Amino acid sequence: MNPSPITHVALLLLGTLSVNAQELTHATLDSAGGRSTGGTITNDATLGGIGGEMHNTAPLAGRPGFAGQLWDAGSLDITPQPASMQESSTLQLATHLTGDDGTAQPPAAAMTWESGSQFLSVSVTGLLNTGTLPGDQTATVTARSGDLLGSAVISLLDFTPDDYGSFASDNLDDAWQWLYFANNPDNAQPADDPDSDGQDN
Repeated sequence: MNPSPITHVALLLLGTLSVNAQELTHATLDSAGGRSTGGTITNDATLGGIGGEMHNTAPLAGRPGFAGQLWDAGSLDITPQPASMQESSTLQLATHLTGDDGTAQPPAAAMTWESGSQFLSVSVTGLLNTGTLPGDQTATVTARSGDLLGSAVISLLDFTPDDYGSFASDNLDDAWQWLYFANNPDNAQPADDPDSDGQDN
């Protein structure tokens, strides 16, 4: 039995609707999105930007277990801390970033180092070096990564009391000579009497 003309039209419409349904595509329904930036992060969102404050320091990474949150460095820490060195020795320092969730990551930004003591030098890699000392000293070393600053206190220990510079090998304690004659070492010799009290050094 041949289908009626009405049946043909119905089948044709169903076929057209089926094809059209398969060709439908999703459209953007929300145009309220925007871009927000914070330091090294750019956020493109359909409902606006994320709020809050971020350091301008890498790395910033997704925080496991917290959807949509970022790991943000809160401090730059130096190890070992505190530390001690004897004279004429070296010590390698290391750094890590501690995040706002208490976890640590290695710094990704370039590190700069500085020593606050004339008796202690620090290389671009954080290697400390000290020569002979006029006595026990305390030094502060600082490291900077982006906008974060960390510091470490280093004790410098003098194990040979008569070996420092022009004060060496004269049978006088270097620490005493440095205390009184650091700015005028010519008056620090054992036979000198710089205060004219009748008593030599």
